[in-house]
Amino acid sequence: MSCFMCSDDHLRVVAIASLLPERACGVHDLARVLRELEGAAREHEDAIARQREIPLFASRRADLRVLAELHAMNAASVIARYGEHDGAEMGAGEPAPSLTSSDYARLRAILTRPIALAKLAASYEYQSCETPKWEGSDAERRVSAIARFAIVCQPEYKAAPWTI
Repeated sequence: MSCFMCSDDHLRVVAIASLLPERACGVHDLARVLRELEGAAREHEDAIARQREIPLFASRRADLRVLAELHAMNAASVIARYGEHDGAEMGAGEPAPSLTSSDYARLRAILTRPIALAKLAASYEYQSCETPKWEGSDAERRVSAIARFAIVCQPEYKAAPWTI
């Protein structure tokens, strides 16, 4: 099995998508939740621009926390697979990417496609499961939640019987 560091946008999409099952009630609710998350990012950026950055505000940014956690798990997997030296050369030593309101706008097209989210989550899982830390981790739970959410968002799921 091989693995690599996911791109910054790949990590951003998985981080944002992992918050959707907690907040959205299906695909019709995606736009509202994405607007809320983007709005929180914009408020944070405005606070920084006005030099009113306060650590408490930043700590409420679940998207940033999740992004850092997912990046760390991906890096741990690359290092577990290839070792410290080669892992560092592959980008495992780089800091977690940032997440701005413009990232939400730029990634909106993919963030509103549940099947694409599920596939990106599966790819992230494949790249990040090489470490013993994976099983039972928040990252593993988040990836599973994205897959379930993608299924629930499908019209065929809503039309299917609950029991027979």
